[in-house]
Amino acid sequence: MIYAIYPPQLKKTPEIPSIAREELRKMGPMSLAEKILAFDFVLLILLWTVGDIFFSIPATLSAFIGLMVLLISNIMSWKNIIEEKTAWDTMFWFAVLVMMANALNKYGMISWISERIVGYVGHFEWITVFLLLVVVYFYTRYFFASAMAHISAMYLAFLAVAVSVGVPPLFAALVLGYTSNLSMGLTQYSGGPGPALFGSGYNTTGQWWGVSFVVSLASIAIWLVLGGAWMKLVGFW
Repeated sequence: MIYAIYPPQLKKTPEIPSIAREELRKMGPMSLAEKILAFDFVLLILLWTVGDIFFSIPATLSAFIGLMVLLISNIMSWKNIIEEKTAWDTMFWFAVLVMMANALNKYGMISWISERIVGYVGHFEWITVFLLLVVVYFYTRYFFASAMAHISAMYLAFLAVAVSVGVPPLFAALVLGYTSNLSMGLTQYSGGPGPALFGSGYNTTGQWWGVSFVVSLASIAIWLVLGGAWMKLVGFW
């Protein structure tokens, strides 16, 4: 679908494998700096996945550990860091959006919205209510700058509303969980990889939002229709 809506500039690249092999031959064996960088990459993956669980190392500290490895080994200099204008710009705006999302939760805006939803739709059949909840839950991602902020603020509230109107608990929990993942590509700031991908400058905001909105409609339809049928088949509802 994305290929049809927003086709790539290069559609066929049969020469790429041979070019890659030739360039690797020219580069020769890995240097010490490249080996350290590869080690740092693996280290960061491990710390970001299990560091908080086994070593009580939060994700932010993991990032600083990875940065310090690069600085100490002289792979990067402080000048390299301060000249990364795109990264600093991304961090600044990402921080502002995260703070706004936290403020919405802190001052009761999210709970107020949840209560209003129950009041308006509580008299409908649970399937109708749940469809509405999924759509609202999906598109409220526009107001959040991270998956954690969105899930923390909205997941339990919407799950409680769903269960209270008769949606099977396991079915509701799974569908909202899947929706949390599917909505990560809705904007360039709604998930961790988004800012890095958008920072490459290949897409404009309008292009990203337009394509992602069309894809989101297809994703919701596929997961609710086919996914709902599969979950019915295996007895989740």
